[in-house]
Amino acid sequence: MSPQEALAILEKQENITFSYNPQNFNFPTEIYICKRNASLQEVVEIITETKVELIIENRHVIIKPARTSNSSKKQKFYKITGTVENSVNGMPVDSVLIQVAGQFYYTNPSGYFNFFIKPGSDSVSVYFEKTDYTSYVTDINAGQDNSLRIMLEPLTDIDFTYLSSTVKDKNSTIENFWLTNIVVSDDQTSLSKNRRALIDRDMQFSIIPGLGTFNQESGLYRYKRSFNVLAGYVGEIYGYELGLGLNVVRYDLTGFEFAGIANIVGGEVSGIQTAFGANISVGNCKGVQSALICNTTWGNFNGFQASTGINVVRTKHRGLQLAPVNLVVDTLLGWQIGVVNFSFNASEGVQISALANYTPTNDKLQYSTFLNSTTFNNAPQLGIINTATIQNNLQLGIFNFADTVPGTTIGFLSFVKNGFTHLDYSLNGDLFSSLKFKTGTQKFYNIISASFRPDKEPDFAVGYGFGSHFRLWKMFGINYDLVASQIFENNTLNQNLNLLGQFNLNLNFSIAKHFTIYAGAQFNSMLSTNLAYDAINFESSIPPPNAFYNKQYDFGRLYLWPGFLIGVRI
Repeated sequence: MSPQEALAILEKQENITFSYNPQNFNFPTEIYICKRNASLQEVVEIITETKVELIIENRHVIIKPARTSNSSKKQKFYKITGTVENSVNGMPVDSVLIQVAGQFYYTNPSGYFNFFIKPGSDSVSVYFEKTDYTSYVTDINAGQDNSLRIMLEPLTDIDFTYLSSTVKDKNSTIENFWLTNIVVSDDQTSLSKNRRALIDRDMQFSIIPGLGTFNQESGLYRYKRSFNVLAGYVGEIYGYELGLGLNVVRYDLTGFEFAGIANIVGGEVSGIQTAFGANISVGNCKGVQSALICNTTWGNFNGFQASTGINVVRTKHRGLQLAPVNLVVDTLLGWQIGVVNFSFNASEGVQISALANYTPTNDKLQYSTFLNSTTFNNAPQLGIINTATIQNNLQLGIFNFADTVPGTTIGFLSFVKNGFTHLDYSLNGDLFSSLKFKTGTQKFYNIISASFRPDKEPDFAVGYGFGSHFRLWKMFGINYDLVASQIFENNTLNQNLNLLGQFNLNLNFSIAKHFTIYAGAQFNSMLSTNLAYDAINFESSIPPPNAFYNKQYDFGRLYLWPGFLIGVRI
C-alpha cells in the first residue's frame, strides 16, 4: 500500500484526522508495516520514512517534518526486507515475532516483513521467534539495506532421537576440536549451530566441507551414505561413511565409519569406527573402535577397542581394551590387556599387562609380568611386584608391599607396614646361633637367616624360608618355620653343596608387645656333596654322630636327625 493509504487506515483505527503537506515529504512508492506496542509518532515516522513533529489539537493531528539545524544532515534509515519460510516444506510462516534493537515487528500472512534501522558501523542481531518453531538469530550489516530469507524449523517435525543425554553441549564441543577447526569454516559451523532438526538425505559427497553435494549445508542433514575425499562435515550418519582424510559427524553415528586420518563423532556411536589415525566419540559408544594411534570415548563404552597406541574411555568401560596403553578414567567393568593399564576409579574388571596395572580398587584381577598397584585390593594380584594399601584378598608375587593385610600375601619378600615384622635370635642343639629377619603377615611371612657355629674352624650359613604364626590364647601362640640354608664348613667358601633344611615348631610366650620368648622342636635334613679324606665317599661334620638316618647316594650323602631350639623375638 502507499503511505497515504496507510495514514488513512491509521485515522480510522485511532479516530483521528491527519493534516499534512505531501510536498514536505519524500514518500516511498509502497510500504508494508506490521508493528505492535509502538507510539503514534513512531508509526508515522515509519510510514513517512521521516523524522516528524506532531501537533495534536483534540482529535486533529498536524504532521510536519521535524526541525533540524542548518548544520545537521538528514538522517538516513536503511531498509530491511525479507521472508520467513518453513524449513521442511518451504511454506511461508506468518506472525513471526522479529526483534531488533529493542523494536518488535511481525511477518504478514505471506511471511513477508520490512522495517528500518538506523545506520551504524557495527552489525545488528535480528531475532525470529514463533511458538512451535525453533528460534533463529542472524547478524546484518547496519550500514546498508538488507534482503533476508529466513528458514525456521518446526519443532513437531524434529526427530529428537539423535540428542544424547550424556553430552550437554554437543555443538560447541565438536566444533572446538583443533582438527575440526582446520577443515570446517566458521560460516559453516555457525549455520549448523542454529539447526537442531536433521532432514534425511540418502547420500552426500564432499571434497572438503563446503565443497560437495550440499556445500555449506552439509551439516544440516542425516545421511545413509557419506563419501569424503579430504574431509567431510555432516549432521548424522545412520548407514556408513567412508573418507580418505577426516570425517566429522555433529551428532550420532549408527553404522560403519572409516577414515584415513580420523573419525570425530559429537554424539553417540552404535557400530564400528576404524581409522589409520584416531577415533573420537564425544558421547557413548557401543560397538568397535580400531585405530593405529588412538581411540577415545568421552561417554560410556561397551564393546571392543583395539589400537597400536592408546585407548581412552572417560566414564564406564564394558568390554575389552587392547593396546599398549589402556586408560579408563571412571570405572572399569570389562578387560584391559596391554603394556600399561590404568583405571582411575573402582575396577570391577580384569587388568592384564606386560609392564604395569593401576586402579584405586581392584575387585576382579590384576595380572602383570612386572607391577600391579592398587589402594584397595579385593581380588588377586599376580605379578613380580604387587603394591596395595589395604590387601583384602591375595597378593602373589616376588615382592609384595602393603599397609594392612586382612587377606593373604605370598611372595619371595613381603613388606607389610602393619603386618608381621620381627627379628629372632635362637640357639639350637647343634650349637648354631641364628639371626632371622621375618617380614610379611602372621598367615605367611618370609625369613632371611644367618647362622654361625664357633669352632677352631667355624661354620657359617645363609638361608631363606617362610612360616606362619597362630595365636592360641592371650599371650600364647605357636609358629612353624621352614628354612633352607647353605652351610660353609670349616670357614671356607667351598663350591660343594651343603643344603640344610630345618622345620621348626615353636611355642611362643609374649612378655611384651615387642618381646617374645619361644622354644620348640626342630627336624633337620641335610644333603652334602663334601668329599671325605678318601676322596670317594661324601661326609659332613655338621650332623651329629647319632643322626638316625645317614646314607650315601650317587648324588651325595643324606642325613636326618631331630633337635630343639630356644630363642627370643623382638
